[in-house]
Amino acid sequence: VTVDEYQRVKAFYVGNAGCPGETKHKNVNIYSLSLSAWQHIVKRLDQCISAGQVNDYYETVFAQLLAEDDLSFDAISFDGKPWYEIDTIQDLAIAEKILLLGDDTCGKTISPSLFDSFHYDVSELPESQEWS
Repeated sequence: VTVDEYQRVKAFYVGNAGCPGETKHKNVNIYSLSLSAWQHIVKRLDQCISAGQVNDYYETVFAQLLAEDDLSFDAISFDGKPWYEIDTIQDLAIAEKILLLGDDTCGKTISPSLFDSFHYDVSELPESQEWS
């Protein structure tokens, strides 16, 4: 995604697409949507499906609606804070080692992200660990 000076999302880009000269930020796909925004998105998704466009990412619909000025997102930046994408049990183990124990010997890079989250149930953290 790209954002403006007010931290509003200007555009979604799928794959390596982008606007030269603009900083693109990593999006980890966590959204808070109003009911009316959700209904608008579902309507467009239904139109895409009816037209046979079933192999696109939903971000394609977000990109279209943003470009048409029919949808808006405010970005939440966690720049400078570590994050780790968790897709597997092994990723979770590495993330715990790096993020909770401060051990960075796992050989993977931790990067700041525009939208930041862990795919992890924080209620299961050991009570002795701080989570912020």
